[in-house]
Parts: sequence; structure tokens; C-alpha cells
Amino acid sequence: MSALRPSLGSEIDINIKNLKMMRNLLSNLNIGLINHFIYISSDAVYPYSKDLIDEDTVISPQTIYGSMHYMREQYLKSVIPPKTGEL
Repeated sequence: MSALRPSLGSEIDINIKNLKMMRNLLSNLNIGLINHFIYISSDAVYPYSKDLIDEDTVISPQTIYGSMHYMREQYLKSVIPPKTGEL
């Protein structure tokens, strides 16, 4: 698990570094050897709300940081597709 928080610098620079971090991880893994991969994202991919968040909550990032996390999730799924029945 690793991500840089927006408070550590320019928001756009931090998000670019976070995207590069995922790209570097995936480009250095032997995908064929992976049986199970768990990615822990951020609640920033959901709209800000006092309501509980669950699997049925609509993903709708409201910040560049939230959008970056969603982009990392989508990139990961394109490289390591989820198994049938998994998110």
C-alpha cells in the first residue's frame, strides 16, 4: 500500500507521482505468477457524504485526488483483470 497525499505538494504533481507509482509496480511484476492481488484504494473515489459507503455506493470522485485513485483502480483492472464474480 502506498500513495502520496495531496498535502505533500502540488496536487497535480502528487497525482502524477501516484499514477507513476502504480505503473512502475505493474511493469515490474510478473503478472503470470499472480494468483491473488488485493488493492486498497481510497474513500476519495466516492462523493463526500455522511452516509455509509458500501459496494453499492456509486463511484463519483469529486477531487483530482479521488479521480487519481479511480484511475489507478481502472489501470490495475486492465492489467490484472478481476476473476469472475469479483470486483
